[in-house]
Amino acid sequence: MKLLKLSATALILAGANMLFSQSALACTQNDPHYHACVYHNIILPQQQQQQGYGNYGGYDNIGSTHSREPTMRTECKMLNNGYKLCMDYRLSTGIIVSEEVTNPKTSQPIYSTYYHPNGKLRIETSFDEQGKEHGATKHYRETGELYAVKVYEHGKELSAEFKSEDGTITKETYEYNTLPYRIEHQQVYVNGKQHGLEIKQFYNKKRLKWVTLYEVNWVNGKKHGTEKFYSLVNDKGKTKLDKKVEWNNGVQVR
Repeated sequence: MKLLKLSATALILAGANMLFSQSALACTQNDPHYHACVYHNIILPQQQQQQGYGNYGGYDNIGSTHSREPTMRTECKMLNNGYKLCMDYRLSTGIIVSEEVTNPKTSQPIYSTYYHPNGKLRIETSFDEQGKEHGATKHYRETGELYAVKVYEHGKELSAEFKSEDGTITKETYEYNTLPYRIEHQQVYVNGKQHGLEIKQFYNKKRLKWVTLYEVNWVNGKKHGTEKFYSLVNDKGKTKLDKKVEWNNGVQVR
């Protein structure tokens, strides 16, 4: 019996991996936005399907029905500005799952929001006239806490900020249009105080490597050790050490 169970499990996992791989074909690992592509095109739709997002279960906008029991319903209405608002909500609870504002003339989204099962805001995104993400996309936890913000310009990710659930790690990422670099700034917090290595790095998309621009160690909210500042020498990712500052428990000693 154990052998049969393991075989069935292996088959299920293999099928899931195959499905994931096929879905991931649209996202290439060489793309600097690969993880964002996977999230929006694979992970998010799977999560939405598991929670009932997009599963109208028997009802659509014109009232036709399918054979299975309805779990979701969509309602649409025209707004005073000429845009169309569609809302998905669960029939069992009446809680709104998602809202999307579209331009009826182009069928492109203008603004969209998703909600957690408890009704609190989950994701909010704005788009340009071509339906590409434009402006800030914000992600919230079920508690209502804002934990990630990504800023786009006509579909191109310019920056991202992330905060771990326990609040110990924050990351900031910036995209520079004039240089083939992606900047990441990471800080670590313990009990509300900066503690551990703070580092700023850039990712050279041509050379496919990370290079350090700045680093310093923190202890209980105070700089401690050697603070180093680097600058770029060329577009190949070579840097030079410009400045060093020595700290002892928050006091500059050299």
